[in-house]
Amino acid sequence: MISFKQIEELMKAQNENAPLVSLYLGANGNNYIKRDSELVVKDLIKEKDKELEALTPDKEKRASLERDFEKIRQFIKNDFDWKGKKGLALFSSSASQFWQVYPLPRPVKNTLVIDRTPYIRPLIALFDEYRRLGIVLVDKIKARIFEVFLGEIEEHTEIIDEIPRKGKAGGYKGYEEHRIQRHLTEEVHRHFKRVNDALMDFFKLYHFDSLVLGGHRSDFSEFESELHPSLKERITGRLELDLHASRETVLEKAMSVEQAVHKEYSEKLVKRLSELTGERMAVTGILATLTVHRRGQIHNLVVSNNYQVPGAKCSSCGYLDQESRECPVCKKPLHQIPDLVDDLIESVVSQGGKVEYVWDNQQMKQLGGVGAILRFKM
Repeated sequence: MISFKQIEELMKAQNENAPLVSLYLGANGNNYIKRDSELVVKDLIKEKDKELEALTPDKEKRASLERDFEKIRQFIKNDFDWKGKKGLALFSSSASQFWQVYPLPRPVKNTLVIDRTPYIRPLIALFDEYRRLGIVLVDKIKARIFEVFLGEIEEHTEIIDEIPRKGKAGGYKGYEEHRIQRHLTEEVHRHFKRVNDALMDFFKLYHFDSLVLGGHRSDFSEFESELHPSLKERITGRLELDLHASRETVLEKAMSVEQAVHKEYSEKLVKRLSELTGERMAVTGILATLTVHRRGQIHNLVVSNNYQVPGAKCSSCGYLDQESRECPVCKKPLHQIPDLVDDLIESVVSQGGKVEYVWDNQQMKQLGGVGAILRFKM
């Protein structure tokens, strides 16, 4: 499972004098086979070969790319196994002796990019789409705690407490029955407290972004009243679910909740972006976003998941623009880049800004596909 630390390391992998190949492959449904991926890679490389002369007239750089292409072909043909995997991210630069491979938990668009730096935008989008999710299934005697991240699920804890059965009614005027019932209530309370403590320890260790409660509604509603405030505020969904449900069932139900939450969050984010634009605390569109980025004003970069635009970048100072011209900062020529947004994302992250993706939102498309919430008013 790829980590954000690994993505940060990828962002540092660059050599101005050596090209780097970024390859993304996505499984085609559930029946992706090795032969399919071989053909896809062959076509992607063939397409790049047509523009290779224009991209890299330098013979040494072209030779490095040819070695990269051959190494990738051999890896896909002989070494990579699709079993249990839905996607692949691969980065190669023979000239820099750089090679990294990351299996992915979800399909990605088949893409091959040649640049001086790794093409990381699909990975950033992946991390934005899949937040770390905690799940607790609970009833009055049992609990199961799960972690869901990047579309994968892992069960961490199972708690089973022995709760005495309710005895027969009896005693003077039913006092004995009341005593037993009170004892049962106390035992259930202790069980819920134990689960709450275990969940809190789990949260401190894994720092999940949101929490889903599951089980029978009467049980997890009672348990919810016992939860620590920092856990309560992270609840994003509640599921009627049998405590003996399989991990696959738990994952499927939890992801449906997460998708609904993500859609709602995207709608609120776009609405906020639009409102702040009127207050001069946000901008929309690529030109305005590039302008505030140059001033270091971006607090949150907001991007449509499928928005892409070619542009230009200064190899000396990193200046970004839509057109290939002379860099206004260091007076060196700007070189063409296939996706201006990807480099913008990388630069915003390096400046301490946050990147947020909006998924399939028509209003965001109308706003230009990209925008920024600012650190201070324009």
